[in-house]
Amino acid sequence: MNCIEFSELLFSYIEGELNDSQKKLFEEHIKTCSSCEKEYKAYQKMINDIHTLPMEELPKGYCKRLHGKLEDAQINKVRKKRNNYIKYIGIAASCVLIVSAIYFAGNNFNGFNQNKAMEDSVNYDTGMNEKNSETPMPAENRETTADENTNTMIANQKSSFSIQEMESKIIKSGRLDLQTLDFEKFIVELNNVVRNNNGYFEYNETSVRYKTEDKEYKNASIKLRVPQETFDDVVNFVDNQAEVYNRRVNETDVTKEYYDTQNILTNLQVQENRLRELYDKAANITDILALENEIRRIRTEIDTYSINLSNIDDRVNMATLELNITEVEGKNINIPTSKGLWGKSKEGFVRTVNNIIDFIESIIVWIISYLPVIIPLLIVGFIIFRVVKKRISK
Repeated sequence: MNCIEFSELLFSYIEGELNDSQKKLFEEHIKTCSSCEKEYKAYQKMINDIHTLPMEELPKGYCKRLHGKLEDAQINKVRKKRNNYIKYIGIAASCVLIVSAIYFAGNNFNGFNQNKAMEDSVNYDTGMNEKNSETPMPAENRETTADENTNTMIANQKSSFSIQEMESKIIKSGRLDLQTLDFEKFIVELNNVVRNNNGYFEYNETSVRYKTEDKEYKNASIKLRVPQETFDDVVNFVDNQAEVYNRRVNETDVTKEYYDTQNILTNLQVQENRLRELYDKAANITDILALENEIRRIRTEIDTYSINLSNIDDRVNMATLELNITEVEGKNINIPTSKGLWGKSKEGFVRTVNNIIDFIESIIVWIISYLPVIIPLLIVGFIIFRVVKKRISK
């Protein structure tokens, strides 16, 4: 062992961390090297003197102050973490509010465009009148304009009067799940009843459920459209000719929706006529192009609302009836007694599963629809919970 290795192993030897072979080499080097022996004895004396020093007492209250500082440091750490949570929650709440504001602003944007377009047409009309005020309008033209304005006022009065005397708009629809013993006979009779009542089959999907040696048993999914006044007659026919085990009949009142749409459509048509009058008077290409774009936009909206009204009229005039038909075995029309315990259990199980699926779908649709309201409420509730918990802990 040389002096460099001695210096590296000195403190390990004093602490007793060397193995037997290293310890033996270290001690042999001390015996042969006076300078290393002197250094070792000096360190050993210093350590012995330190061990003989008396223990000094800590200042009074030192432990209590140290404990308090440690507690304060832990509390500050928790507060800092909590403040970070509140900051992130605030950012999330702000984002939700911004998205909600954009959503509601987008819903109201169409109405704003309509009002803006009306204001632009009025402003444009004013500008045209100012331009044309320099040259007097011929008497014939003035009389024509007055007559047109009078006709417009009369049309508006008629429109408001007709809205006051509006008739109800009720959409009827239904769904029947039924079983029959003779599928072909039932379909023929159903077709005759529907045709005699001026209705029609919108679609008819038939499939074979299972086969026996003598017969094929079928399923069918049928959608009928019949006049509203004969809807109940067709339903009663199905009740009398088959075993209905599930029934759902709806009546939806769309009166307000219909006449609100009709009122919007009337206003758009008046606006379109006014813009076309301005278009005929336009003198420069800029005004002509601007008016063409606005007329095109309004015409698109008129077509959309007209289609909506037509669809509502169609659904009001022609009720919809959906039929799910199952052909079963049996000797009489009392279908439930021929199913047996297993058949009843199977149908009950399937019906329960379908109801559960419908319920889950309804919940999912409801949650997605109300997310702009649910998310802020959850955030506010979480903040309140944290604040209450903080006060309780204090």
